[in-house]
Amino acid sequence: MINYTAKSISEGKVVGWFQGKMEWGPRALGNRSILGDPRREDMKDILNLKIKRRESFRPFAPSILRNKVNEWFEEDDEVPFMMKVFQIKKEKRELIPAVTHIDGSGRLQTVDKNNKKYFKLIEAFYDLTGVPIVLNTSFNENEPVVCNPEEALNCFLRTKMDILVLEETIIKEALLVSGVALTSLILSIFIIRLVANVFIIAAFLFAILVPPAWLYVQRSQGLEVDQSLLFIGSALFAFFIAVCTVPLWPLSTIMQWTGKKEGKKIKKLEEKLDKTSTNRERIPPRFDGDFR
Repeated sequence: MINYTAKSISEGKVVGWFQGKMEWGPRALGNRSILGDPRREDMKDILNLKIKRRESFRPFAPSILRNKVNEWFEEDDEVPFMMKVFQIKKEKRELIPAVTHIDGSGRLQTVDKNNKKYFKLIEAFYDLTGVPIVLNTSFNENEPVVCNPEEALNCFLRTKMDILVLEETIIKEALLVSGVALTSLILSIFIIRLVANVFIIAAFLFAILVPPAWLYVQRSQGLEVDQSLLFIGSALFAFFIAVCTVPLWPLSTIMQWTGKKEGKKIKKLEEKLDKTSTNRERIPPRFDGDFR
């Protein structure tokens, strides 16, 4: 999970990062954060376009490994709560433009092993890119910082985040796309069935109104009658009923089963996190709990 998330950030993905207890204070410190690649000059614009929608001059913060501060900033000090602004070394500024303010400063957060997962994530990003920094901003859109899994998921679904990391669970935008694809598949099946039904009805009517010569036989009285129409008509009607009434219960059953399974995962995770999260009043959910 750590390596996958670090790789996703290095590829320019916007990641919602929800882990453990919620921070208490004015800054998101790696438990309720939205993370991005500080090397991308356009990352500020991407975040503002997808989620934040705030003024372009407002900088985003760098979270940096504590033991690398002296290599990237003019001062070397512990800043675990993101409450100080240091000058970034001149030779490093162009390497991390997304977190470098117009005056060359950065409002940094130093990260040590007290926050194990966040530290490991930045460490994994450093191993991939050579940069011991990730862009960190609070996990919210225009509302207060998300507190519980429901709020995190609501924010993810409302915005254009690429990935949501909910403890050990990774929710990707591809899952939403696959849901759209599945809906398109079902609609396609309905359309195909509709066209097939129209064709069958037309064939059935044609067989009755314009019966071909081979359907006729001669009886002893010399009258021309249609003995096979009843059989052919019955067969077409049975086929028509079969096509019209083919149920979609296999697909619906699979969707319901998958939705309930994912819903149970979120429920268990929420119960687990309720023990560690704050008692802030919960926002009513804006999605169907079983993900149908």
